[in-house]
Amino acid sequence: MKLKTLAFTLAALTIPGLHNVHAQGQDQPTMTGTWIAAIRINENLPPGVPATFRALHTYIADGRFLDRNTQNPAGTSSGHGEWEPIGNRRFALTFIFFSFDPTGQHAATIKVRSTITLNERGDEWTGPLSAQAFSPEGAPLGPPALGVHTGLRVVSEPLPQQ
Repeated sequence: MKLKTLAFTLAALTIPGLHNVHAQGQDQPTMTGTWIAAIRINENLPPGVPATFRALHTYIADGRFLDRNTQNPAGTSSGHGEWEPIGNRRFALTFIFFSFDPTGQHAATIKVRSTITLNERGDEWTGPLSAQAFSPEGAPLGPPALGVHTGLRVVSEPLPQQ
């Protein structure tokens, strides 16, 4: 509930600075840009992973994707992946990050997949996610974690004229 409250507060703060979220020459909103994401794992929560956390997501116009979340940075890498439009304000996303054991050794590779639906204004999205852990050798480590995530667009907020 606290994440929803924070998300709505952030949305309220960014609305006055809302800018054109359409790519030049396109009629549909785009994912291109930076987003504050809220993640909630509902099923198959891995040991040591919080059920809720936040992340910064960056969608680059060429289809590349970057992720950094609020989990312990000593335990996980940044995420890198790809995204693509699949129609009607929907986007497919796949990215990968590494997790490390307490000694800093590679413990798992995590593949996250999602189908995101962008709202009509282009400033919020939501979607289900699946996160499958694999051993360093590539074998699945249990069932995938399942959940949902939401995002709020980060907008430019120029300083007032002095």
